[in-house]
Amino acid sequence: METREPYLKDLMGHVMQIIYVIFLGILIAVFFGLGIDTFYPAPKPPEYPELLMSQQYKTVPSETQTEEEISAQKSYDEAQSKYTEDMKPHSRNVSIIALVLSVIALALSLTILMRWEVIANGVLLGGVFTLGYSIIQGMMTEDTRFRFVIVSVGVLVSLVLGYYKFIKPTQKK
Repeated sequence: METREPYLKDLMGHVMQIIYVIFLGILIAVFFGLGIDTFYPAPKPPEYPELLMSQQYKTVPSETQTEEEISAQKSYDEAQSKYTEDMKPHSRNVSIIALVLSVIALALSLTILMRWEVIANGVLLGGVFTLGYSIIQGMMTEDTRFRFVIVSVGVLVSLVLGYYKFIKPTQKK
């Protein structure tokens, strides 16, 4: 029984480190996402007109709609269309900001923070999650060239990251 106890303590220590790395990674990605939203907020979506609330669940316009209701619906549709167009450059900019933050986090985890392996791994995971967020935001731009560039950067960063994290250390031995 005495020989198992150190093994269990060691196992529990590793499990706690894994949990900490995952928690830190998620927390860093949320921190970056909230920071972007705080200092670069998205355009406000238009509010659905109260006048049309009673008709909200109807699938086809009623023949008894008044001119006022038709006008309110048209105004709302135009505002919604403008909001959709305004979101495209916002998503592109958020994607770029998140990409820069993820590269900074990944660079920090592979350089300055390497001495503290568990913290470096958490920051690395946070950078990977933020990179994923950046790619998702890039997909919302509806610009195929930008999508290609952002995914290409994601692939390149992932390959470089994989090399420095997993292949290069084994070559030194």
